[in-house]
Amino acid sequence: MRVGIGITSYNRPECLKECLEHIYKHTFMDNVTFYVATDTDEDRKGVAYRKNECLRALKDCDYVFLFDDDCFPIKDGWVDFLDR
Repeated sequence: MRVGIGITSYNRPECLKECLEHIYKHTFMDNVTFYVATDTDEDRKGVAYRKNECLRALKDCDYVFLFDDDCFPIKDGWVDFLDR
């Protein structure tokens, strides 16, 4: 089972860092693929475009979770339903 985690961000490196730290801390799985889609001042395509970018990049995964850089898991077991 391959799990993909896509994160969208826009000019908030500290939020992105905290998001990644929380995901790493609370995710105990093998075979997880991460993709970060960042909007820039020069290339402002918007959050919907970046979410779709994540989905395209993670299309070979069995399950895909999409996060914004200010949203993240806060406790272990957030992906436990995948074992059912």
